Amino acid sequence: MIDLSLNGARIQTSTPARLGDEAVLIWGSFETFGQVVWATDTHCGLALFEPITDALLLETRQLDQVARLPEDRDLTRQSAQAWAQGKAKL
Repeated sequence: MIDLSLNGARIQTSTPARLGDEAVLIWGSFETFGQVVWATDTHCGLALFEPITDALLLETRQLDQVARLPEDRDLTRQSAQAWAQGKAKL
């Protein structure tokens, strides 16, 4: 999930989503349901069937600050730096 609002979410996908698909969005200990309203090869927009609460949106923001995981690009950069410094073998 890249972005979340009270009424929808922007999602990064590994396979293209189709307009009209229904989906379950799960993050942390939360879940909600929605429908794909726009899609590209790598991202889609999900309109939620029921808006989430302001409190849940704020709690999700705190989750993001605590549990942000590195992206593939960051992991690749870290591996390359370790290799260049002789700390890792490819």
